[in-house]
This record gives sequence, structure tokens and C-alpha cells, in this order.
Amino acid sequence: MESSSKDIHDVDLKLNSLSKDVEQIDRLCLKVTESIEKLQEVNSTLTKILVLHEEKHEQRQKNEDQFRIELKELNVKINNIYKDVIEKIDAMDKENLKRINGESLAKINKENLPIIELSKIHWMMLGGALTLGWLLSNVNLEGLAPLFK
Repeated sequence: MESSSKDIHDVDLKLNSLSKDVEQIDRLCLKVTESIEKLQEVNSTLTKILVLHEEKHEQRQKNEDQFRIELKELNVKINNIYKDVIEKIDAMDKENLKRINGESLAKINKENLPIIELSKIHWMMLGGALTLGWLLSNVNLEGLAPLFK
């Protein structure tokens, strides 16, 4: 009987050991299940974050594209304004040059007017002297002497 009691005792010990092992495995399975659930939550959260990140990236890309378009439009406007300003400056320069030339010519004519008048007087005096000289040389002065007596 001793052997059978020993066998029962051995079986009982093994059963207890197996029972503890099963409990440990159950605890481990429970922990693994909890870990899997937490990993699923993390995965879900990461998926949401990734979706949000992709949406933000797409929005930024759209904003950047819109900004580039607006920048090109602004560049075209600036170039057009620059060309207009240059053309207006050129036109003003031409108008100013014409005005300055007109003013200069008027000033020169005004300053030259007395010289022209003096020149006219000079030529008139020269003409008168030549006429007087011709008259004196061609007229008989002896015939005019009784007039002056």
C-alpha cells in the first residue's frame, strides 16, 4: 500500500504542480490578452494620428500650391507695374526734354533779340553810310552850294 500511497502522493504533487502551471499560463494569457488590447488601442490611435497627419500634409500642400500661384500672380503684377513706371518715367523725361528745349530756345531767342536788333541797326547805319557816300561821290556839290548859303 505504501507504493500506492506514494504514487498517489506523487500524482497529487504533479497535479498541484500542473494546476499551478495552468494558473500561471492563465495569468500569462490574460496579460498577453491585455497587452494585445493595449497594442490594438495604440494601433488605432496611431492610425488616427497618421490620418490626421496625412490630411494636414495634403492641406499644407494645397496651401503651398495656392501660395505659389499667388506668388506668380504677384510677380506678374509687380513686373507690369515696373514696366508702367519705366514707361511713364521715359514719357516724363521726353516731355521734360521737350519743355526744357522749348524753354531754352525761348530764352536764347529772348537773349538774342537785343543782339538781332543791334545788328539790324548796325546794317541800317551801314546802308545809310553807303548811301550817303554814294550820294556824295555822285552828286555835284558845287550845284548844291547855293542852297547852303
